[in-house]
Order: sequence, then C-alpha cells, then structure tokens
Amino acid sequence: MFGGFDNRKNGVLYSGTLDEIKSETIKLINTVGKKGTILGADCTLSNDIDLSHIKCVADTARNI
Repeated sequence: MFGGFDNRKNGVLYSGTLDEIKSETIKLINTVGKKGTILGADCTLSNDIDLSHIKCVADTARNI
C-alpha cells in the first residue's frame, strides 16, 4: 500500500490532533500490514503542514 491518509486540509493528517493521527496510523497499518507499506497522503502534502504531524506518523509506525 502507498498512501492511506487524506491529503486535504480537513483530513486528519493536516488538521487532526496528534492522538487522532496516531490512531489513524495504527488503523492503517493494522488494516494492510506493516510489510511493504509506505504511509503517505495520496500523492502530495500541503507545504504548510505541521511537521510534528509527519513525525507522529513515523514514530507511531516505527513502534508498532
């Protein structure tokens, strides 16, 4: 799988809390598995996204 997150500004990756982002990351990985998965937001990210949101996804995925 490549993607998983909505890339729009009303999506959880852009506007969600860190807890919501962590929950969505876990849900996505549990749905498709960790092997061969690249988490992302469709094909692009807004250039004004809070980088702590991206870090939250990476940290959560590493610890599953």
